[in-house]
Amino acid sequence: VIHHYLEEDWTRTALVEPSVIVVSDLLPMITRESKVAPHNGTFSRILGRYVREAGLIDLDTAIANQLGPSGPPRLMSRTRVSR
Repeated sequence: VIHHYLEEDWTRTALVEPSVIVVSDLLPMITRESKVAPHNGTFSRILGRYVREAGLIDLDTAIANQLGPSGPPRLMSRTRVSR
């Protein structure tokens, strides 16, 4: 089920649910001529607004929610997140 939360209260309610996965509909830019919608910032907003500023969820949970059920890609095994 896909939900688009435009209300702040709805977003906060959804983020604390353990089965919620955060995704973005932003498509990668293949060439400089291709245009992308300005929906980027989804993941940084979750980390900045809801983890750091509001303390709604912890960093580990936020990252897990953004990776989804398949877990981290191989690149993440070589990446370190500073706290």
